[in-house]
Amino acid sequence: MRQITDQARITGPLPDAVDKVMDFLKRNAFLRAEFGEVRRADVYSIPIAPLRELIVNALVHSSYADHGTPIKVAFHDTSIVIESPGGLLPGLTVERVLAGVSVIRNPVLARVFSELGLIEQWGTGLPKAMMALAAAGLPPMEVEEGHERLKITVHVENHDPEKHQEKHHEKHQVSTEVLGGHGQAILAAVSEGALSRSEVFDGIGVHNDYRAHVRNLLPLINAGLVAMTEPNSPKARTQRYMITDAGRALLATLASGRGLTTEGKE
Repeated sequence: MRQITDQARITGPLPDAVDKVMDFLKRNAFLRAEFGEVRRADVYSIPIAPLRELIVNALVHSSYADHGTPIKVAFHDTSIVIESPGGLLPGLTVERVLAGVSVIRNPVLARVFSELGLIEQWGTGLPKAMMALAAAGLPPMEVEEGHERLKITVHVENHDPEKHQEKHHEKHQVSTEVLGGHGQAILAAVSEGALSRSEVFDGIGVHNDYRAHVRNLLPLINAGLVAMTEPNSPKARTQRYMITDAGRALLATLASGRGLTTEGKE
């Protein structure tokens, strides 16, 4: 039986709902401190920027024809699910939407959100969210169209308190292990920007072959320190590799000589 530990009903002007939903999500997330070369930075255990994009997207593109059908945001132990009424407009598919194709359902509402600075450019919300999730070392989000509903699932680390602490400890052990060989040099290389595999290995003076990929790059990806720009197509010719937030934090920690990340529950 699923136990609900927190819930909120949000009403009022739609633009105000963005911050209210994000406050609800942050209230149920973990907050950790990452120590860089200069100062401490507090980082949430959920991907704030992409979730905000997805909340804005749901508010702007939902159907409000049925006033009794709300937008739902659920925070589970390992996922955050956003469900909005209305489904996709005729001619749109999940694949086209993820590629940046946009058809505005509510033009007046979209204009208001744009004038308030909540929307930067039409059609960029979901692609930006996908890239941000990849950069954070998280799995690709799932987008499902049901009967008059659109469901987006964002996978996050386990927020069950006991399992979360265990996973966090294991993650740090793995992080230090995968830096053997050329791991730290690769992190430094991709910290400057997304690189192809040949650019990665040429930059650190290592022959670019499959063995080098398995020994040096793949462990960083599996540990969540490096992400692929096209995670659904690992062998794509346009594939690039970039550092994740976790990788950047670890690199800063190594450079500063400080201990690893501390963690706490907000």
